[in-house]
Amino acid sequence: ATAAWIEMIYVTLIVLAIFCITAKAYKNKKSVIELGQILFGKYARIIVGIICFLILGISFISVLRIYSESVKIILLQNTDVDLILAIFVLTCAVGAYLGLKSIAKISYIVLPVAALFFIGFLLLLITDYNSQNIAPIFGTGPKNLLLDGINSCYVFSDIIVLNLLLSHTDSIDDAF
Repeated sequence: ATAAWIEMIYVTLIVLAIFCITAKAYKNKKSVIELGQILFGKYARIIVGIICFLILGISFISVLRIYSESVKIILLQNTDVDLILAIFVLTCAVGAYLGLKSIAKISYIVLPVAALFFIGFLLLLITDYNSQNIAPIFGTGPKNLLLDGINSCYVFSDIIVLNLLLSHTDSIDDAF
């Protein structure tokens, strides 16, 4: 609704706080799996690893399907979904083979272009601008906004990947 922009700022702050707390916990260069072993014993390492694998696997499968369906609907109406899915999986495999550094370099190039397109879209939508949508707190109230924001934290559920990668950084400062 009209409070979406406030809700996303609120959710981002919550998740950033969670990430900062977990980054402090990783000063010893331990991953979430190793921390599970330290806190709960050697069998907890297996259980935490299985839970991480299931979360990431289910997330990957759902995102893979949603992404390929979205590309088909928006860009490639006459293309088979399986072909789009195969190209996306191949791209993921190439990215995994080349490593995180190559993905970061590509993102470094693409981000300014994406920002320009986003600003362009905002400029094109200026005729639909409604100043009453800036402060929607007076509508249903801050209570609904805050409660819905906590429920929307699932958007950042892949932060577990960052927690797994923290143990592989040279220093914690690299994470920020």
